[in-house]
Amino acid sequence: MNRYRWFMRGAVLGTCVALSAVSVGCGLIADPSRMKIAKIGDRIITRGDFANVLRTMPEDERPLIETKGDFVQAVKAYLDEQVKTELAAVLEGAGKLDVPRKEAEAMLRAARPELFGDAAARISEAVSEDLGEDMVLAMEAEREALIDLWHLKLLGNRALAQRMRDSVENSRVSISDEEFESEYKLRKYELKVFERIQFMALRFPTFLEDAEARAAEARRRVDENGNFFAVAGAYKEENPQFVIESDFENNPAATKFAGFWQSVSGCEKGDVIGPVFLPASERVAASGRGSTESMPAAFLVLKVLEHWPERVRTFEEAKPILATDILVRKVMAQLREEYGVEVYEDNIPDPQFLEQAL
Repeated sequence: MNRYRWFMRGAVLGTCVALSAVSVGCGLIADPSRMKIAKIGDRIITRGDFANVLRTMPEDERPLIETKGDFVQAVKAYLDEQVKTELAAVLEGAGKLDVPRKEAEAMLRAARPELFGDAAARISEAVSEDLGEDMVLAMEAEREALIDLWHLKLLGNRALAQRMRDSVENSRVSISDEEFESEYKLRKYELKVFERIQFMALRFPTFLEDAEARAAEARRRVDENGNFFAVAGAYKEENPQFVIESDFENNPAATKFAGFWQSVSGCEKGDVIGPVFLPASERVAASGRGSTESMPAAFLVLKVLEHWPERVRTFEEAKPILATDILVRKVMAQLREEYGVEVYEDNIPDPQFLEQAL
């Protein structure tokens, strides 16, 4: 949901606290925590205000701030989120935006399934582990707070998308051919179509006690027979769940599949590969209609039916992606002006200097 994927180190909080705790003499401001670093409308944001923002962020969203440039970007990102939130409130108030909280809950459930489950069962389990009911109830409260946070961000992103559509339809923003071409030249090598394979596989889920041994035996049978499809047919008669067909892309962001792709990447049509381990995943259900089904972790012996190597997108293929990114920048620039956003970069400290000073 958040356009910014941020991580933190332990030193970050020390730096943040320093913003509100350090005092300097020699004629400088006695309390640097009160120094203005930004504003949005009539609301002033000081170093101390932003230090508090960082302290109260969920851990997986706190930025890694090592340089002044990192600090400036973190402040700007925070301001952009505030602008989108204010825009969402306006649209909601006018009856032009409605995003059910359950949508945010579903997204969080998919991203953090460990936070969900039967509350009574979790309390019982925790008590048996001497964690205590109060701790579990606190975990439940934290989950509800996270849902609220995701809902707020979802509202902001939907509000921005709506403003983008309105701006295009009313000709308040447009993209020239020159802008498209310049953006494509700058980013073409990051706009890739991922490597993809279509395969049939003999699949042995890890919940089977001898899954890996079964996969090894299946590979032996394929090698001896010389006909993958004949062996697959025999396994299918034994249990239809032992044979699957799937289409899979090598997305570097899906790091849990890195081991699978180490074995499969660069294959050719007709290759037989395996046994290879495939972590649990989701795939489009056979019934279609956009539904998905969970696929347990398994050992596979697969035959490559088709293989498409990674390639750079053509200009026409990249255009929809480029259009979205360019429009986001343009519309956000308009919104910053509309909501009176200013950043006082000279007042934003260099964390490296602060650490040396301490």
